[in-house]
Amino acid sequence: MGKVVICQIPGAHAATTVSAPIPIYDQMITVKFGDGCESINFQLTVVGTVEHVDIPPTPVTLTDLTLEPKIGVASQFVASGNSPFSGNITGSPTATSVSYTNDTNENMFAIFFNYNGSSVWGRPVLHNLTRGNSRYITAFNTGTNTITTTSSPGDGWTVGDSITLQSQTNTQPGYFDIYLGTRIAPTDVGAYVVAAVSDVEGNYDHMRSIELHPYESYDMGKVVICQIPGSYAATTVSAPIPINDQMITVKFGDGSESINFQLTVVGTVEYVEIE
Repeated sequence: MGKVVICQIPGAHAATTVSAPIPIYDQMITVKFGDGCESINFQLTVVGTVEHVDIPPTPVTLTDLTLEPKIGVASQFVASGNSPFSGNITGSPTATSVSYTNDTNENMFAIFFNYNGSSVWGRPVLHNLTRGNSRYITAFNTGTNTITTTSSPGDGWTVGDSITLQSQTNTQPGYFDIYLGTRIAPTDVGAYVVAAVSDVEGNYDHMRSIELHPYESYDMGKVVICQIPGSYAATTVSAPIPINDQMITVKFGDGSESINFQLTVVGTVEYVEIE
């Protein structure tokens, strides 16, 4: 189940496309029309092949695709719950620290691997709905209800402000933004990512998953799903993800009460022209 690539039609009389790498065995792949496909058009195009790629310690360029593994992980959560976190500022926030109260879904940060710029280099985005601006999270302490952020002097944050991780660009409920700008260049238009998830609770249901989506308005056809196949099981999904403003959006599935999630970037795309 974890290796399924879904091309989901977003609405009646609508159309969509999905691009993805597919492993090839015996020169074949398998395809399924979904159970609700009474009358649809389907076209499959192959735009490239891979014989064998060794991920080297130094960059290798294949046409305009650069396979340059980003050492460490972009983001990692352990024993996480549903997303996104939200709450209100309490106390006196500083340029790099915010205390919160009235929180919901704090358990998405049950064990959050704090940003350090090397082994963990991506940063979730904390939005202030009252001020209409945001900060990048570098550490989260659920014991003291404290969020540490990159320095943001003069942004006007104060007691009572409403804060959330809910993406303000991909407004589909549950999605949050991860900023990848410490390793992803402004000219990069895509990243080849590997999402690894595992279940640590055992109460399996079909909604125990991670969803990846470009940093843009929600389009069901652009969702990449990493579905846990069973209780205490683990899986990985690799996929190309468009990059906008050096960010992507992520969602813990509605059934994700206690899962591990790790996102790794193994390549980037500046520009690819398909001839």
